[in-house]
Amino acid sequence: MRIGKPLLITVTAIGLPLGIYEGFRLAGPLGLIMVVLIGLFGAGMAWTISIAKAEERARQKAGGTPPGAS
Repeated sequence: MRIGKPLLITVTAIGLPLGIYEGFRLAGPLGLIMVVLIGLFGAGMAWTISIAKAEERARQKAGGTPPGAS
């Protein structure tokens, strides 16, 4: 796992633009669909992270137990 994470991050960052380029080259609408799908995934991840951060702030403001404490 020591080399797996950096390799996955690097290959994903290279592969996404290449895949989108090939999608546009082969069939324009396919590339557009790929861009929209990746955008939706990104927006969903950002939304989930913002919800988690808001819940954490509310928990800390209420004086709850810190995460990971049993």
